[in-house]
Amino acid sequence: MLQNLPEDPVGAEFDALPADADAGTRQDMAERYAPYVRALRARHPGLRDATAGAPGGARFAEQTAGKAMVELYNRAQLDVLHRMHLLLAGAPGTDST
Repeated sequence: MLQNLPEDPVGAEFDALPADADAGTRQDMAERYAPYVRALRARHPGLRDATAGAPGGARFAEQTAGKAMVELYNRAQLDVLHRMHLLLAGAPGTDST
């Protein structure tokens, strides 16, 4: 998958997003990032259940990934990821296109 990864249109902006980015900027980024992630999931359906066969179980893998994300990303970036998750899940009040 990593060898044929399509170009990420928002990755550099996401990496540079300051912790104090306003809500509108975070929402805009989530909306622009969601189609890329949706396309990745379509090409690689196993991504949806990546923790299923993890050593220590899915819950342990999810907790470990969560801890790593808090270490790697600032508050605004984490919010973008959360907003994007809601968009991808088609949560009420979000655009799930």
